[in-house]
Amino acid sequence: MKLSLFHLTSMLTLALVHAATRMRTRPCQHAEEEELGRLYDHALDEGGAVVLWAAGDTSAAMDWYCRAFEQRFPGLRLQVHVDRSRGHCAHIEHILAGNGRGPDLILLQSAAAFERWKAQGALLEYRPLGAQRQKPGYADPEGAWITAWDSALVPLFRSDVPTAEQPQSYAAFLIPSLRGRLVLTWPHDDDVVLYLLDRLQRAYGIDYLRRLAAMDPYFVHGTSVPAALLEHSTRFIGSLTGQAVDPGGAVPAARRWLPQRAPLAACNQRMAIFKAARHPFGARLALAWTASFGFQSSLATWRARSDVGEPPGLPPLDSLHGADVTGFNRWVADDDHVRALRSQMRALFGPHAGTSLRPGDEAAGRVAARGLARPEPCC
Repeated sequence: MKLSLFHLTSMLTLALVHAATRMRTRPCQHAEEEELGRLYDHALDEGGAVVLWAAGDTSAAMDWYCRAFEQRFPGLRLQVHVDRSRGHCAHIEHILAGNGRGPDLILLQSAAAFERWKAQGALLEYRPLGAQRQKPGYADPEGAWITAWDSALVPLFRSDVPTAEQPQSYAAFLIPSLRGRLVLTWPHDDDVVLYLLDRLQRAYGIDYLRRLAAMDPYFVHGTSVPAALLEHSTRFIGSLTGQAVDPGGAVPAARRWLPQRAPLAACNQRMAIFKAARHPFGARLALAWTASFGFQSSLATWRARSDVGEPPGLPPLDSLHGADVTGFNRWVADDDHVRALRSQMRALFGPHAGTSLRPGDEAAGRVAARGLARPEPCC
């Protein structure tokens, strides 16, 4: 078969572009791997342990991260303690006041806490090579933190809901047939959920929240629980406060509606090292690995690097007009507004009851779905 000059020229151009792309990416990835190798050797020399405190709803929330780290770096032990962001922040403040020893590094969405700890001089400034490839504003210029990944809360519904009945708006979750069949996370116990409801109130008015309260939703602690309940209990059909995707790649049975223009609560998950880290090289290794091309490319959620693209099925957050990732950081810094909102949510939905579901032996949703009785008030 003869090829025209046009086709030959096109093939040569594509080959040159492909070669240029390899030349741009391979040295970068090779340099990152060399950096990880050096840090790995130092981490083994200092004892092979790393202590990470991370935000989450259940004790198993970061198991995927721990397994991936220890498989990637044999001989190292990653000790992960999972708690709510608010609990971690309070504990860190207590430690910084001179009470006890804290973790090597921290992973939270509480942007204001990172700013405060940086101002106090508590964070180690370290910029791995991968930090240079993060999206604009995702890494601190002085190296006090990076963004590990982005997370978002979106409306969810059961996978067996017929296509014609699948909700495609926030108003669709307020139809009479869904009364008593919605599961929500307590808004005055979770700042990202509170941020979402504040955005819904600004977009649709206080009447939307009043109508939502009149739907008699079932409230839980944690944003991973709604999806699990939708999977394991036929009582519930939908939720407004579920996690869009599990960063470790677990496939939820519930389906999601990604709003294109309606409000969406998204936020950065930041990671930082403390100056008082007992395992500084292990902490540097964990942070550099989290920022690396290899790790970021494996994430099932929205990624922090600008050169790896998003996972299949997830559009870039900046293409969703209702998403404002840095908006949460500004919002949560307004203490007076956040406190006023918590009081408003208590008035609308009642005081939050029960304690966070933190099972270590099975999925939170299976535990919650057993009886579905209203939890007893906290003591």
